[in-house]
Amino acid sequence: GSGLVGSEMCIRDRDMPYYECKFTDTYKVNVFRRKVNKPINKGIEIIEMYQKGNFPALETGETSREAVIYLNSVNNIISLVKTTKLQSNDVNIICAENEDNRTKIKKSLGNGFDIGRIPLKDEKPKLITLCTSTAYFGVDMYSGNALTFVISDCNKINTTVDISTELVQIAGRLRNADNPFRYYIYFIYNTNREELDDIEFNNCLLYTSPSPRDRSLS
Repeated sequence: GSGLVGSEMCIRDRDMPYYECKFTDTYKVNVFRRKVNKPINKGIEIIEMYQKGNFPALETGETSREAVIYLNSVNNIISLVKTTKLQSNDVNIICAENEDNRTKIKKSLGNGFDIGRIPLKDEKPKLITLCTSTAYFGVDMYSGNALTFVISDCNKINTTVDISTELVQIAGRLRNADNPFRYYIYFIYNTNREELDDIEFNNCLLYTSPSPRDRSLS
């Protein structure tokens, strides 16, 4: 069997030698979490913030001009696009490629909208990228300034994010080493059970680091 604990992976078998692999290229991720009553409404605020050019910035002056928003619901993605009046040239919709999703997006949003694709390394991303769980695992995204937002609604089981597995995977999607926002995540959520304190939350993630300046996300 095998197990992953922190930065060490142990492989054991009764009839095999014991090997211990220590990873030296581990990284720290700061998750700035915000508990709200209706997470989808906060998603609207985030998109409108970028549309108005009120971009989040670090204290060192770097500005995020692109947003990657994870929410595991095509219906919620459609709702966000409609409510914020996003145009097709400003939003990239990443979800499972099937006829149901494609029909739903085209019928609900009209001409110009379709299931998108992950931009190549030398292609400029759109202002807003909206992703379902299709992009949680094994997807490389490239941007010099994108900031990641994750929306989790406990009232809709398919939109709930498991902080110990999915959130950690999401944290590794942005690949540009020169992106100062690479290891920052805004986690927007609600809860219907006892709240985790900061220590318990970070123990689930295994990674922590300083937070960027919070501009207009109160």
